[in-house]
Amino acid sequence: MKRHKSENLGRLLLKSLERTSAFEMDLKYYLGEDWAKNYSPRPEVVEYLIYLSKLEEEDPDLLMAFVYHLYMGLLSGK
Repeated sequence: MKRHKSENLGRLLLKSLERTSAFEMDLKYYLGEDWAKNYSPRPEVVEYLIYLSKLEEEDPDLLMAFVYHLYMGLLSGK
């Protein structure tokens, strides 16, 4: 979303909803200190990330639905 901060997608970039560091802390806890060096995502995850990258290239606005559902999934557990 940071790459698209001047577009519609960038409007969803809210500092209070950033989760990257929290995800990284969880991965460090569960997978160890060197998780980033040793971790390989499953083929299904790689396929999904490729799909999202294509959407970003073709029409970043389409990612807004994915961002919305991610936030709702994360925040519904609070």
